[in-house]
Amino acid sequence: MVGRPAACDAGRAEHAIRRAVRVRAGTVADLPALRPLAAALADMYDRLWDPERAPLLWASLMGHGAGLLVAEMDAGGIVGAAGLTLTVQVGTAQPVAHLQWWYVVPVARPHAGLALLAAAEQWARQRGARALYAAVPDSARAGAMLRWFRQRGYAPVETWVKREWAANGPEPSHGTGLQ
Repeated sequence: MVGRPAACDAGRAEHAIRRAVRVRAGTVADLPALRPLAAALADMYDRLWDPERAPLLWASLMGHGAGLLVAEMDAGGIVGAAGLTLTVQVGTAQPVAHLQWWYVVPVARPHAGLALLAAAEQWARQRGARALYAAVPDSARAGAMLRWFRQRGYAPVETWVKREWAANGPEPSHGTGLQ
């Protein structure tokens, strides 16, 4: 008996993974299961995230209308999540959504990532948003992430910069001579 080609088997496996991914609205009850994702986000976003405090932040944001989406696989539980907010774009007064953060465990990529992105776009449209902005961390993966978004019709729009200082520290100097 002649076996099936390996490409056929790989295609069937990919289809099974795609079918096995479900995205749903997250709840406060999901937050403990998201702790491992928070640790991965801390690494991805150069420690911008505090993995211990992230679930509390997410719960607070959800209480103020922000969205939490979770991706699940039949056999693997939660394999990804995304956090969304809705704001008004300055200058146009049009509602826009922001994909503030998201993470998918490597074994579930790209299918869970595509499913989360589609669900994020749907979440935004249901709330009247005219656009979805996605944060791309300034990390080693930034180039690959930008390419991934471009392949899906997204375009870079701006670059953010930040400056940090201690909460109770002196006022930062801006080199203007005004102190």
